Amino acid sequence: EEHQKALLRRDFQLQSLSLQTRLQQKLWSQERNLLVQESQQLKESLLLISLKLRWLLKQWRLGKKLDTESKDILEVNVVNSLGMNCTC
Repeated sequence: EEHQKALLRRDFQLQSLSLQTRLQQKLWSQERNLLVQESQQLKESLLLISLKLRWLLKQWRLGKKLDTESKDILEVNVVNSLGMNCTC
């Protein structure tokens, strides 16, 4: 009877370990998916900022001055594209 209890206990331990492993794999998969999404968002944000900076540089090289409203709009757009909220 003790041998049966030991076998049953061992079986439960193995089942528990199996469930823990599956849960860990699921959590890692979810974490990986989140990291992929965040990296894609970062890539898109950096591309947008790069395009805006190129446009600003082009305007500056052409000697054009941006009015204050345009500067503010660009700042807000850059901040928004980074996913930050400005309370200014």
